[in-house]
Amino acid sequence: MLLLLGGCGTDTEPQVQADVPEIRISMTCTTKKPRDLKLVNDRLSEISMDKIGCRMSLVWMEHTVNNDYHYFKDDDAIDIMSLSYSRFLDYQKKGFLMKMDNYLEHEGSQLLEVMGSGAKDFAMQDGHIYGIPKPMPDINSNGLMFSKSLLDKYHISVDNFKTFEDLEPALAKIRREEPDVIPFARNIPSGGLIQRNPIGDVLDGMLSMVEYGDESLTVKNIYETQEYEKRIFLAKRWYDMGYLGEEPAAENEMGEELVFAGKAFATEFVIRPDEVEYAKNIYQDAVEIISFDHGPYLCTQSDWAYLWTISAHCAYPKEAVKALNLLYSDKDCINTVLYGISDVHYVKNGDGTISYPKGVDSRTVGYFNNSKWLFNRMDAKLWEGMPADIMETLKNFNQTAEVSPAYGFRFDASQLTFDLEPLERVLEQYRNRLEIGMFDSEEELYEFQEQLRKAGADELTQEVQRQLDEWKQTME
Repeated sequence: MLLLLGGCGTDTEPQVQADVPEIRISMTCTTKKPRDLKLVNDRLSEISMDKIGCRMSLVWMEHTVNNDYHYFKDDDAIDIMSLSYSRFLDYQKKGFLMKMDNYLEHEGSQLLEVMGSGAKDFAMQDGHIYGIPKPMPDINSNGLMFSKSLLDKYHISVDNFKTFEDLEPALAKIRREEPDVIPFARNIPSGGLIQRNPIGDVLDGMLSMVEYGDESLTVKNIYETQEYEKRIFLAKRWYDMGYLGEEPAAENEMGEELVFAGKAFATEFVIRPDEVEYAKNIYQDAVEIISFDHGPYLCTQSDWAYLWTISAHCAYPKEAVKALNLLYSDKDCINTVLYGISDVHYVKNGDGTISYPKGVDSRTVGYFNNSKWLFNRMDAKLWEGMPADIMETLKNFNQTAEVSPAYGFRFDASQLTFDLEPLERVLEQYRNRLEIGMFDSEEELYEFQEQLRKAGADELTQEVQRQLDEWKQTME
C-alpha cells in the first residue's frame, strides 16, 4: 500500500491560487474515492493555511499502483510518499529521495517529539536521513474474521480453528450451500492468501530472511523455504476448489468489508488490540474475530515497515516537511485525515468518544479512510466502544512479542553492486498469482525460484549474510 504527498498530480480539487504552495496527499486505499472528498479537502486546507501557510489536500489513488517510479523521477511530480521498506531501499539507491537532515530540526521539530527518537535512529543511508518511520510500529499477530450470520446459520463453531487448514470443512460447506458468497476473501486485494503470519524475519524487505529462534543467523531465500511452498500449494488447492471466489485477482475490496457486507464468509485479520477493538465497534455483531494461538512478532522491520520520504525533485521541501510535521503532531489535521468532518462524517459523544451519525456506517458515510495505520492514531479521537486504556493495552501486547534474533540489524542497500529492479520485476510477475493459487502446476513455482536466482537472489542473500555477520560481531 502507498501513500503519496505531492505538489501536483491527476486530481486538482480544490483549485488554488498559483502563488500559494499546495501539498497534495495522494491516498492509496482499498476503498473507493469518497463522495465528500472535496469537503474534507476544503477543511484540511483551512487547517494547513492557518498553521503552516500552505494548502494540503487529499487525492485518492488506485490501490493497484505498481510502477510508480515516475512520481519521483519527473520534475512535475509528487513531493512526499510513504514507501514500503524494500521500495525505500530501491528508491534511495536510484537517487529519487531527498536528504531530510537540514529540515527536520526546524520544520519537523514536533515530528521528532512524536517519534521520541533522535535523528540518528531514522532511515539513514550514506550517513543521511532519507525516511521517517510511520508513527506506530507494526507488531501484530494474525487471526480470522467471519460473517456471524453464516456461522450461526450453519452452526459452525470457531473453537477448533487453529490453522488455515482447519477451515477447509467450513469453506466446503459455504461453497456448497452459498454459491453467491466467497468462502474465503483475501484481506488485502493486492496481497496473497496469507499475509500476517511470518515465515521468518525478512531483513532486506524483499527475500532474505532468518528464522525466528535461529541464533546462528543463517540467511535464506524465503521463496525457497518449505513453509512458503506449503502456503502456495494451500492457495492452489483453495483456488481449485472455488474457495477464493470466481476471480480473486479481480477483487478490489478489502476482505473485512466483503465479510461485513455478507459477500464473503471469512478473511484473514490482523490481531492487535487497537485493530480488533476498532473493528468490533465498526462492524459490531455482523462479524466474529478470533486469533490463532501464536503471539505477535517483533522483527527488524517492525519499526520500518513503511517510511515517509520526500522526492529529490520536491519544489517545496520546507512546506513538505511542515505538512508531514502536521500529519504526525497536529490533532486537527490527524482527525480530519482519519475521520473527516465533525457533525458530517462523525459525531462527538458525551463521553468524549466519536461515532458515525445515526443511520450511517462505514459503507454509507461520505468519507472513509482505511489507511489509518499509516498515521498517528495515538493523538486521534477515540472511537466509541474503544477502551480508554487501549494504548496501554497495546503497549503490553507489544511487550509479549517474539523477538527476531536479528532485531536491531539494518540492511544497507547502498553497499549493493547491482540493481534490485530485476528482482522486483520477477516478484511482480509471479508472486501475487502464485500466492492466490492461480497457476497450473508446481513447475511455475520452480520457474519463479529460478527467475529470482537469475535476477540476483543469491547475490542479495550473500550480501545480507555478510552485513549480518558483521553486525553480529559488533553485538558480541
